[in-house]
Amino acid sequence: PNEDAPRWYIGTFVSIDTITKPIFESTYTSLSLLLLTIIAAVFIMALLSNTITSPLGNLATAAQDVAAGRLTARVNIQTNDEIGTLAQVFNSMTSQLQGMVSNLETRVSERTAELEKEKQQSDTRAKQFEAITKVARAISATHNLQELLPQISRVISEQFDFYHVGIFLNDPANH
Repeated sequence: PNEDAPRWYIGTFVSIDTITKPIFESTYTSLSLLLLTIIAAVFIMALLSNTITSPLGNLATAAQDVAAGRLTARVNIQTNDEIGTLAQVFNSMTSQLQGMVSNLETRVSERTAELEKEKQQSDTRAKQFEAITKVARAISATHNLQELLPQISRVISEQFDFYHVGIFLNDPANH
């Protein structure tokens, strides 16, 4: 090539829309696909999140019920994963706890009945001791047998709540 030879250049005029239109269309297509992918990912994540959090929410609600004293609360989760296993263990634990509480309530009721019976027996004995004390006072206060026997009969009748009290004397001479 000769350096002195004229250099020729060929140019064309093309509108900028002709060049940028395919670029913009490609960009819009890519952005649209990206946006659809993000929306689909968010939707799938929401479904998966609900699949995981819903059973955990049910388990938490049942745990709060048990903590509040409602021992009949159970979790209805029918999965074969760790959450399903946790639900089964929770239900088993709650059943055992309910059985223990029921057993304790029965034992407390029985023991309360026993204590009430013992209290009534103690009250009866206390009244009897009080009556014996009054009889002893009457005996020690009166030295005349003719006055003492009716007084003892009256005190025994009142204190032991007997309708009739009789004192019989044995005469050693008459056998």
